[in-house]
Amino acid sequence: MPILRSDEITQLQLSMLRFMFGVDGVELTDQWDSILAEVFGSRGAAEQTDAVRELIRTGKWDSERVWWPSRSMSDATKGMIATFATNFLLVAIIDSQDAGVRQVLKYSYHWQMHRPAREKWISPFIALGGERRLQVDLDQAAAARSYHLEFQVPGELECAGLILPPSDTAPAVSGGELDESRAPVAHAHASYAAKPADPASIFVRLPRQGLWLATTIAAIFTTAVVAVILFPVQATAVWLGSPESAAALLIAAPAVFFGLLLTGGRENRLATGPLGFLRVLLFTCTLSLFGMAIGIVAKISTDWFALLLWFIFVWNAAISAFLLLGRLAIWFVSKMFPRTRKV
Repeated sequence: MPILRSDEITQLQLSMLRFMFGVDGVELTDQWDSILAEVFGSRGAAEQTDAVRELIRTGKWDSERVWWPSRSMSDATKGMIATFATNFLLVAIIDSQDAGVRQVLKYSYHWQMHRPAREKWISPFIALGGERRLQVDLDQAAAARSYHLEFQVPGELECAGLILPPSDTAPAVSGGELDESRAPVAHAHASYAAKPADPASIFVRLPRQGLWLATTIAAIFTTAVVAVILFPVQATAVWLGSPESAAALLIAAPAVFFGLLLTGGRENRLATGPLGFLRVLLFTCTLSLFGMAIGIVAKISTDWFALLLWFIFVWNAAISAFLLLGRLAIWFVSKMFPRTRKV
């Protein structure tokens, strides 16, 4: 379905406002159209709500006069200016042969996701398998007989739930579908006679088989390797007395493999924090194994090597317990307090 260009949409907006200004009898300045075209076409105007209110109240934008406040402006005109300045207008063209036939218009847009102020405190919870809730306002939910909401899940995340607010009919939710690009999407639809007061809720989480599983395995493996060297009698002395290449290689090789897991490509902003937290833990496992290998090659004293092993053992055991017990606690809470509708 063809759509108008942004400059064509701006001219359409100006034509609509010219008609409304004429109905209200508002006196315009010579440069009113160029100023408003800049306002409507600016992506930053959507965030300058105070400046838009000042424009409607005084008729000025950045100290430039747009119209003279000699006549009062109708609420419809004020609302149109506010809508054009803070929202993006999309105009699609339908074939004249299809006029009068019910059309289904599907469109997508990019959200600008802002990280919450307490992102560093949320990331460990999400890394353990917790769910992050996203809220979406349902625009024009009552404009059609059926309202459909689709959420394309980022590659690093999975959709754990999609809930629509109460409606005239029970909302239907489905999942496991693929769009044209073969990306997973969550889909829900319902019918509304009026705009719902509550937003839709989308719950996303890290996949159960992913970096969490790799980090957990790395922490358990590192703890087991240290235990084998630390606890058996005379084992520490045997490892320190072993040939440098053989002993160090047995420990450094897994460290190199764990280090390869640290590399990540371009990620969705929602997943950056939790994945970064897991990579830090995985990096400490890698450093632990390299530290043990360096201790063997450097032939440090048995006492200092034992102290290093105890520190590595306690740290990695704590990481293993945190990842396993944290995931178990989140699973238990989700079973005790389930959501009403799931994907």
